[in-house]
Amino acid sequence: MTLHVFSENIAKSIQTHSDRIDESQIDQMRYAIETLLSECSKLILLILFFTYWGQLQAFLYAFVFFSISRIFSGGLHFSTYWRCLLGTLVLYSLMIWIPPINSLITKTVVVGFSMIMTLIFAPITDIKRPITHRRKRIRSKLLTLIIISVLLVLFHHKTILFSTLVVFGIQLMIGGIIYEIKQKHL
Repeated sequence: MTLHVFSENIAKSIQTHSDRIDESQIDQMRYAIETLLSECSKLILLILFFTYWGQLQAFLYAFVFFSISRIFSGGLHFSTYWRCLLGTLVLYSLMIWIPPINSLITKTVVVGFSMIMTLIFAPITDIKRPITHRRKRIRSKLLTLIIISVLLVLFHHKTILFSTLVVFGIQLMIGGIIYEIKQKHL
């Protein structure tokens, strides 16, 4: 049974036990359940992978830094569960296994790069639901820059933050370029 079918069965079961849910809400509920189960299963697999390699603490820091940074910026997305799992595994592996960034000059370049990528490409949205209002786009950029700044103030001593910012900037750039290409082919 696929995750889609499993989620649909759960949504229909909830509907049969509630008189407040109509047929039009089933697909939304299925999507929410499927997304939640998908994200939880990926997180469990990533935790197991990095625990096996003795990198759980580094993964957890990278996960928190990366997730918080992406709240308003959006980012690179993959079209299937397995591509997403593999892509996510590659992104976190890069964050964890990039050699530590200790030089002040390199840290400054990394911070500058991630902020410039934020200003150029954020927010990255789904091509079907673009953010068209200029004010919302600017707000997303500013909130992302504020989040990065707060992370820097609180965790400047964690070298994993800087490798996370490198990957964050790269995934914004790749996601932004892909978004632009898709937009031109509509």
